[in-house]
Amino acid sequence: MGCFSKASLRQISKAVGRKKLEQGQSIFVGNIKGGVGKSTLTTLLFDYFQKKKGKTKVQMVDADRQGTSFELLEPMAKGDNIRHVPASDRFGS
Repeated sequence: MGCFSKASLRQISKAVGRKKLEQGQSIFVGNIKGGVGKSTLTTLLFDYFQKKKGKTKVQMVDADRQGTSFELLEPMAKGDNIRHVPASDRFGS
């Protein structure tokens, strides 16, 4: 699933984990171009942090209208930790 190695996920984790994760910290994954791996990276990060942080609540909010990350992660949902909240319709009304 995707071209992201465990090593690259560890690098992201180190960058985020230099400070103790506190309430309200966020990671934004975005790019205006399609097909660059946003949903894949989001899914892998969510899974990685859920396993790594244990009791700390990890939440994924998919704001993309397409909702690919939400569809991939929905089977793993526990309560409200995975949500699809489309931010806008980029193609007009």
